[in-house]
Amino acid sequence: MKEIQSIHVSHLQNMEFVTLMRETISDTEKNSAALLTENAPLKRMIDELKAETDVFETATKNPSANPMSKELTELDRLRDTAFRRFGRHLAFFELAETDTETRAYTALEPLWKKHRDTPGLNQKQQTGATDNFLNDTEKSPFAEAIIALGMQPAIESIRLTNNNYRTAHEDRRAQAAEEEVGRSKELRRSLNEKYGFFCNYVWTM
Repeated sequence: MKEIQSIHVSHLQNMEFVTLMRETISDTEKNSAALLTENAPLKRMIDELKAETDVFETATKNPSANPMSKELTELDRLRDTAFRRFGRHLAFFELAETDTETRAYTALEPLWKKHRDTPGLNQKQQTGATDNFLNDTEKSPFAEAIIALGMQPAIESIRLTNNNYRTAHEDRRAQAAEEEVGRSKELRRSLNEKYGFFCNYVWTM
């Protein structure tokens, strides 16, 4: 059981994530059948993972006929990626070698911690929350820090992908599609949390 490896689950594509869930469930049921019989909390976690994985897979593999669903999903993925790229870029400067870069990193770190969970929000909330983040980056000392670290391209990428999503959302056909995409995202977040609880529980056994 303690052979479970740490991975960036949130970075997996939906079908990769489903595969991970299926393999986790299968391996646990195959190799720890006796333990599942004796350990009620562990059995409950596996049952919940299995049930929610079924629902999530159906939601992601069988979208409605709305042609906007695929487009919104891709635009939302690009927006999430741009946002996380900013965090990756900022993390590089944690070990900065110059005082200027160190001060800039120190200034931006609280801003990132405040907004880093934005990609986990539903689509409507995420658009507004991203706007709030962008507005904050224009204030001092954040604006100066972004220039000092050369992170303007990362900011512009976030702005562009957020605006692209907003433009698509304004299409009247997008309403039903957004509800569908939003449901998939909510299911994914719930599964992420349950998988995290499962891994932490196993690790402490």
